[in-house]
Formats: sequence, structure tokens, C-alpha cells
Amino acid sequence: MKSFKTLIPIAAAIAAATLAFTSCDEATQTTHVTSVSVEPSTLTLKVDDERQLSANVLPETADNLDVTWSVEPQDIASVDADGLVKALKEGEAVITATSVDGGIEGSCELTVEPADAEITPVESVAISGEEAIALTIGDTETLTAQVLPETANQNVSWSSDKPEFVTVDPASGHIEAMAEGVAVITVTTSEGDFKDEVTVTVSPRVYRVTGVSLNQGTMGIYVGDKGTLVATVQPLIATDPTLTWSSEDDEIVKVDAQGHIEGISVGVATITVKTNDGGFEDSCVVTVNAPVVEMTFGFRTDKTWIVSKDDIAQEWSDAVMCSAARDKTSFLGGDTAKGELYADLRENEGYGDLYSWTFVEENADAMCPEGWRVPEVQDFIDLNTALGGTGLYMGMDLGMEMDAEVVAKYTDAAVWGGESGGRAKAADGALDQLGALGIYWTMTEVDGSPDNAHCLQIGMGMASFKATGAKGYGSVVRCVR
Repeated sequence: MKSFKTLIPIAAAIAAATLAFTSCDEATQTTHVTSVSVEPSTLTLKVDDERQLSANVLPETADNLDVTWSVEPQDIASVDADGLVKALKEGEAVITATSVDGGIEGSCELTVEPADAEITPVESVAISGEEAIALTIGDTETLTAQVLPETANQNVSWSSDKPEFVTVDPASGHIEAMAEGVAVITVTTSEGDFKDEVTVTVSPRVYRVTGVSLNQGTMGIYVGDKGTLVATVQPLIATDPTLTWSSEDDEIVKVDAQGHIEGISVGVATITVKTNDGGFEDSCVVTVNAPVVEMTFGFRTDKTWIVSKDDIAQEWSDAVMCSAARDKTSFLGGDTAKGELYADLRENEGYGDLYSWTFVEENADAMCPEGWRVPEVQDFIDLNTALGGTGLYMGMDLGMEMDAEVVAKYTDAAVWGGESGGRAKAADGALDQLGALGIYWTMTEVDGSPDNAHCLQIGMGMASFKATGAKGYGSVVRCVR
């Protein structure tokens, strides 16, 4: 029994706490009145006429929708608890509906005319303008309505069937687009309850493009390299930010739809970006340079010198290892048809044999191992580029001498090798500059000078192309593939 008596007050306490919690929770969920309007909002009556008014209380889900009715001044008209108005004497009065919850008010302006006054009845109402209206979110507009005849009561009220899409001021007809969707706006006369309506379609707001800019106005890349241009469309919230990219010359630099560019060949071309909306443009001048080559070089076991990077890939034979050099120890100069030998060059074996350009031209296939060839001027230009040279002097004021660092790569015997073979003069076959200069034939003749061909001269602190290589002189041959 003692245990049972203890449980009774505990249970009561729990029930009381539960009731208190429930009451508090319910109170927080009460929906209050936020607005009251009276329909019609204006009214004209003759003395002794009656008219039923109605109160529109929002939200419709409010816990208490009740209103009280009142009129001022009370000698002009009367109103009962249900909103029934009776005109008492000529004059003007205001009929007011007040919500019980919160005291929110709405009103109707009443005009009372003499009992014998003639009131022109309303025959129609029409909204001015188009039958359908298109707006974007945020747009506003004021609607107007024409009540006929013009001598009738001109008072009207406005309403929207979808205020979440389009709101309307009940008195002025001012509308505002709130969200994407379709709403019907209705105008109603205060006399005769005539109506007209217009459909309003709301579209998303369009933010027009005002410009475009690239992150770079000029850009330099190398042949084969890639880069990216970044375009910024203004404003950042533009509805249509799509772009079109184009290159002035696809053979120099290409660009794709995302602004990725690629250097194709040496030159300068302009990349342009254009907005789809408005056709705004910006551009970047792209300079494509020859590739910068990082070299590793040295003799391989088969005595070849390697140059390779990107689109420059060369192997240069050691001049001492030319196939013809294995069998010949004499300079072949002058008239090769006679085959006259002008000098015994066995003392020059360490540098490779010397040949006249004419002999090289006539025996080009035999001069190099299978798969190799006697170089052209362009081969030496590529070699120079690979070594980091900025130019090669070519006589007749073409180009520039290479800097000392690049010259050192040519003149280092451990790198290039066989560079000091000198030459043999055509007149007597005598050696010239033996151990001091290396002169290497190319198969490229000098324009406008049929007795001369281009050659590479290395030594004496410089490396250059010389345009004065007489075809009858003896020089070294080094093959390339």
C-alpha cells in the first residue's frame, strides 16, 4: 500500500507536465489574421437602399476569421453584424470590418444619394491594352480598366488568382511579377459586379551580356606547346554566357571551344572570343616561337652524336667514322673527272678525310652509311636551335654569330668531336687551318654563286655558316639521319 500511494502523485505530476507541454505547443501553432479587405471597396446607394458587404480575411487558415462591422458617421448609414448596409440619408460614410483576432481593419467607402436621384447603371468593364501580358520576374506594370457608360460608377477592384506568381494592388491595379508562372488578373466593378480579366505570364529574368574580357592580351608559346585563355563574361550572372572562339590563322595557332590553344608553327595570330548574346568580343595576340630544346648529348657506342627534342630529332655521325673515310686517306679536289690527288692526307686521319663539294655531290650515296645522308643547311639550323643558339652567321649579313656558351658546345671535342680537320686548298691540296678549324659541307648551294656552297665552320672562338665555301676546296663530311 505504501508503494501505491507513492505512485499516485508521480502520475499526476507527469499528466500535469504533459498537459502543460501540449498547451504550450498548441499556442505556438496559432495562425493569426494578417489582412482584412471589404468587397466592394466602394459603393453608391440611394436613401433606403440596402447592400450586403463581405469581408475577406487572410490567411484563410487563420484560427479566428470573425469580424465586427461599424459605420461612421452613423447617421448616414447603418450596418448589422453580418455586414448588411442600409442607406439612411444623403452623404458619405465609411463601413469598416475589424478582425476579432488582432483588430486588423478593412473598409468600404459609401456614397448615399437622394432617393429620387437617377443612378446610371454599369453596363460593362474592359481592361485596357493587350489580352495577354508577358513579364519577367521583378517587372511591374499598372493596369487600367474602362467602365461604361462613362457616367456610371467608375469604381473597380482588382484581384489575382495566383498571387504567388503575380500580385496586384486591389485599388490601383498595380501588378508585380513575383515568380515564374501564369496568373489571371481580374477587375470587378463595384456596381453590377461586371468583370474582365487578363492573363499574365511570368518568365525568368534575363540578364543580358554587357561585355567579355580575356585574362591576357598577348601570349607567347612554343611550337607544340599548349595553353589556355580564360574569358570572363559580364555580368557574372548573365543568362546566356556562351562563347565562340576563333583563330586568325589555324596553321599558326589553333583554339578549341574551351579556349585551349596549341602552337602549330612559328608566327603570330590573333585569338578572338565572341559572346553569343550581344556579339561582344575580346582578343589575344599569340606569338608562336620555335621550340626551346633541352639537350643531352654525347657519343654512343656506335660513335653517333644524338640531338632530339620535340620535332627536332637528329643523329650525327662521327666524321672519323664516315664509310668513305675508312677507305680514303687522300684529298680529292679540283677536277674530279681526272681524279687527280693533290695531297697525301694520312696525317689528317684523326680528323676524317677531306672532300671537295663536287665529289660529295657526285658520291653522296656512298659518303654515308645506309640510312644516313649528307646534311642540308636546315639540318645545321635545327642543330643550332637544339643547342640553344639564337642564330648562325651565314655570310652576306644573314643572321648572327652564336653566343660563347653555344660555341663551346661545338668546340668541345668530347661533345662534337673531329672539329679541327681544317681544309685543303684546291690549288695545291695544301692543308689549311689543320687542328684549328672544322669545316663541314652541306649539300645547299649558295644562291647566285654557283661556285660556292654553304658549310659549317667551327673553331677560333666561333661557330658559323660561311657562304664562301668554294666547291673545289676540301672539307669534312659528317652525316645525319
